[in-house]
Amino acid sequence: PSWMAKLAVQRDASSRDFSPENTGSVEGIPRSVGSISARRRTTEKFSSVFGRATVIPSLELASKMLLCWCTEDAEAASSAVDLGFLTFLGGFGTFALEKEFSNTRPFLIQVALSHLFLEMLFEAAILPRIDPKAKSRLTPDLLVHHIGSLATGLYCLNVGGGAFNTGSFLVQGVRLAVTEVTTALPVAFKAALKNKRMTGKRRIVFAGVMPFAFLWRSIYSFKVLRSFLKEVDSMGGGEAIPSWWVGAGCFGSVVGCNLFWTCKILNGVFRTLRGVVNKKESKKSSSGKSDDRETPEERKGAKSSSST
Repeated sequence: PSWMAKLAVQRDASSRDFSPENTGSVEGIPRSVGSISARRRTTEKFSSVFGRATVIPSLELASKMLLCWCTEDAEAASSAVDLGFLTFLGGFGTFALEKEFSNTRPFLIQVALSHLFLEMLFEAAILPRIDPKAKSRLTPDLLVHHIGSLATGLYCLNVGGGAFNTGSFLVQGVRLAVTEVTTALPVAFKAALKNKRMTGKRRIVFAGVMPFAFLWRSIYSFKVLRSFLKEVDSMGGGEAIPSWWVGAGCFGSVVGCNLFWTCKILNGVFRTLRGVVNKKESKKSSSGKSDDRETPEERKGAKSSSST
């Protein structure tokens, strides 16, 4: 009968465990045991470099290969594709930091990890086959950044426990992804130098924007490192998280790369400003020397006076 079915449902609901270990989110929404196992399986799908989220970077890689194959400037084409992808990734990361979109954090981190790996593969093996003359963007400092970012993302996905969207270090991983919103500046800067268009207003824009953008990037990533260490302390320190020093090293490698790039940018701006000042001084000195030179008439008058 229907009344017996309803009674069975109520008895099943009252027997469920609504303890903190079986809650569905930070707010404490209860969930069934079956839901727990399902979420654990979902977490495992996003705990490595490759998984369900790899589909998106794979599509980006295929599009990049096609574009580079059909253009004369493969280097600029690959940079442009990566620029758009990383700008979207960093912008979406700002929303993933909100509780409303917290369930997207593991997905976003795996997208970033897959992109980093496929980008290194493209620059090292695929681009030379498409265009042997193209320069690889995988410089030593960028290689250190990519490897450090890969290690950091894997650490955030696998250490700290928690459910699908409540891992202790997922927020720190997403915050590092947010720094990619500055990707357009170095890409545009290299393009301006390559095409000899670093003049006039462009020089002023880069000199005014890039130092502040990378200063923010360095300070922000350092704050992420500090928040990671504070989170470790709140969880019980080294006894609760024995691998905290590994995580600190991973975060530190990314912070170090950002500081290195910031110092290079500040040094370049300083040299540029110093060069402009030196040019002005040399022009003033040259104009002063030209004023001190004798005119032909003055030379003739000097000769006649000496003969007399």
